[in-house]
Amino acid sequence: MQKVLVIGSEGFIGKHVMYGFAGKFDVFRADTKFCDDANYFRTDVTRHEEIQAVLDRFEPDVVLNLAGEYGIENGEEHPARCFDINTTAVLRLCMECTKRGIRLVHLSTGDVYGELFDGLVMNEGIPIPVTAPRNLYSLSKLAGEGVVQNYRENYGLDACIVRPFMVYGPGEPPSHYRSAMVRMCDAAAHGDRPLIVHRGAERAWMYVRDFVEALALVIEKGVGDYNIGSDDYLSLQRLAEMIVKEAERGEVIVTDPPAHHRSMMKRVDFARIKALGWEPKVSVEEGVVRVIDWCRMLMGNARHSEDLFAYRDFARAYMGY
Repeated sequence: MQKVLVIGSEGFIGKHVMYGFAGKFDVFRADTKFCDDANYFRTDVTRHEEIQAVLDRFEPDVVLNLAGEYGIENGEEHPARCFDINTTAVLRLCMECTKRGIRLVHLSTGDVYGELFDGLVMNEGIPIPVTAPRNLYSLSKLAGEGVVQNYRENYGLDACIVRPFMVYGPGEPPSHYRSAMVRMCDAAAHGDRPLIVHRGAERAWMYVRDFVEALALVIEKGVGDYNIGSDDYLSLQRLAEMIVKEAERGEVIVTDPPAHHRSMMKRVDFARIKALGWEPKVSVEEGVVRVIDWCRMLMGNARHSEDLFAYRDFARAYMGY
């Protein structure tokens, strides 16, 4: 069984990975939080010596790098931190994985395509110019991809780049900085604020458990880069109306889109990941129900949302494991 080190294990996707990889890999964890677990090592990826220490401790066959600063607003407010973690830390990780012969699976974002989305269907073979990203977050991720590609082409690093598109699901903390899905589900669950969507915006949402299954396939037999997402496109207005209907409360307000930073439509070809035998299984209708349940549960629980992952019955009930 392959030894997989998950860096960024305590984030939204990371916690799902820990459940989804159980029995498939020998999994080790690393993040910045304190944790009393022999398979966990506290690691700040901006510190080179800490990357070296965690690789020395666990000696993994594969590193799954989920560590990263997330979100458009976050990137505009904290650009230096985004580049520190999404670019410079990736450089340090590539250096150490190359030196040790460790396979790297690196999480980027579908937002790197930026202005290329305008009228085109994206695939992994389309070159992405540095001017394509529409915001600093996406630019920091594209720079991180460039580092991985450089080490892969020039130094023989065994690496895959994964670009996820619109991952959502229970476990994501409701916040202004998080996905539109969890923000709208939280607003409808509370019933105390409207669901605001941009006119003409369209997305295809991918349930987090489906994404974890795709990641496992990439680790097992992936070569090169992979766009991973759903083909089930719908407008944000339609999604908001679906959420309001399921929650039986809330109001949808449609506004004009912002002038900067965002792409209104994201059309993508997912043939490469599907060639590995992957298909998304959870429909957006089913996923919406689970996220609303998650938001309602948080309303009645005084503990912080991240602490709830310590309870396996929660994972079974709300995450489907």
